[in-house]
Amino acid sequence: KPELFGEIVRAAILLLECLIIKAMQKVMDIAEKVIDKAVDAIKEIPKEMESHAHVKAGSATQQEKKKIPFSVNLRQETDMQNKAEQSQQKNTVAVKKSIIEQIKAEQKSVPAETNRLETERPLQPKPSVLASKYPRLKEIDSKLKEQNKAIFEREKKRDKLKKELSECTGIFKGGRRKELQQEIDSIDNQITNMKKRLSSIVKEYNFDSVQAFNKELNAAKSENLEYQAARAEYDKIYGEKANDIMSIKERLRQKQHEVKERESRREHQARQKDKGAR
Repeated sequence: KPELFGEIVRAAILLLECLIIKAMQKVMDIAEKVIDKAVDAIKEIPKEMESHAHVKAGSATQQEKKKIPFSVNLRQETDMQNKAEQSQQKNTVAVKKSIIEQIKAEQKSVPAETNRLETERPLQPKPSVLASKYPRLKEIDSKLKEQNKAIFEREKKRDKLKKELSECTGIFKGGRRKELQQEIDSIDNQITNMKKRLSSIVKEYNFDSVQAFNKELNAAKSENLEYQAARAEYDKIYGEKANDIMSIKERLRQKQHEVKERESRREHQARQKDKGAR
């Protein structure tokens, strides 16, 4: 029934929207956690390297202070700082690669979720066998209506002649009465043959009588109306006519775009903080 189908469709839509929101929220939460941890790790690396470099430099300076000239000591400190910076850059690059790989892995799960949601989309309603016959039955019905219209016109003319015949009285109107009666008899024969033609029309399409044809026509019309109502409801939710409702793919594309923009902003902020730490 159209009402039951509508309820099922609306329930399916609510379920789809909940699944989409959960999937996208999961992607954004994981991306935020990974990026926050990476930024904290990048902040701690320079401090650890710097303190480690100072400890080594201090101990080496105290042991060799009396033996090594000032210029050699300065060169050692510069070399150690350069090595620390190079190690920091390598660690930063490695962390960024890890962040990008994890975000890409989460983004790959979005198309998979899209495909799963599309498989849950209900199939389009299909007309029943009787409803599919309705267009052909309607053509036959048009032929019958044309024939009935022609019969009605002949009957209307016959009734007019009968009225004229009833009003044609008098001794001198005998000839006119005879002509009118002949015309009436001719029209009666035409009407009889035209009514026989009605039966022959339906028999050409394997119907025993006009009554049998009308019975099947009415049943097919009823089932066709049910199909059209179900199809209209389906098109309203899933079809091209729903201009005010974005498709599931479009929503996911927008979410992916938002995640990429957020990722780009955070990478830029991380690079700015990295430059400030140096």
